[in-house]
Amino acid sequence: MVTGHRWDGLQTLGLCAVVLMGLLVMDHVLEQLGEEGGKEGRLTARPSADTRQPGDRARASSMMPDVEMTGFQFLHVLPKPEAKPLWVLTASTASLFEQRQEADLQMIRAAFQPEQESSRVVLSSDRGRFDLKRLNFEVSGLAEPVTMQLAGQYRLTTSRLTWNNGTATLTSDQPVTISGQGLTVSGVGFDWVQPAGTVSIRHDVTTVITP
Repeated sequence: MVTGHRWDGLQTLGLCAVVLMGLLVMDHVLEQLGEEGGKEGRLTARPSADTRQPGDRARASSMMPDVEMTGFQFLHVLPKPEAKPLWVLTASTASLFEQRQEADLQMIRAAFQPEQESSRVVLSSDRGRFDLKRLNFEVSGLAEPVTMQLAGQYRLTTSRLTWNNGTATLTSDQPVTISGQGLTVSGVGFDWVQPAGTVSIRHDVTTVITP
C-alpha cells in the first residue's frame, strides 16, 4: 500500500513491486516538489545505446540505482486487527536497487514504538542501507556520529547501528556512549531488544556519575 511516500512493510512483495510502486509515487513526489519549488525528484534513465563490454555493463548496472526518490518513508506495522506501528524509517533521499533488493538512504531517522512516548526510541544518522526483502537496515555516521534517544531521557552515540527485523534487536559492535540523568556509561558493543526494551553494553564498561 502506498499513501504519499509511505510503504506498508507487511505488504511489500519484493523490490520489483516496490520499483513499480515507486514509479507511481514519483509522479506525486514531483508534483509536490514542484509546488514547493527547489528540490528535485528524478528517475534514473538507462542509455539507449551502450558500447561498453558486457562485463563493464554488468558492473555499471549493479552500481546504478533503478529508482531515485526524494522523501522516503517506510512504515512497518502488525497485521490487522491491531495494525500497530512497530517502527518507521524515513530518509531525505533513497536510491533503490532491484537486483540487490536494497535501498541506499541519506539523512535517516528511525522511530521504534512511535506511538508509545514513554518507551519510544529514535535514531538519527547521515546514511544507511535498507534490505527491502528482510527489512533489516544498517546506519552509520559520516559527518556526525549515529545518535539514539532512549525514551527521551538518555542519548547514545556510536559510529554504526544495525537493526535485525527478525529478532527485533538493534545492535552495534563499535564503541558506544550513553549519557543522561547525571550518568555517563561507555563501553564496546551494544544491544537493544525491542519487545522487552532492555539495553546492555557488552564489555569494557565504564560508568561516571555526576551530581
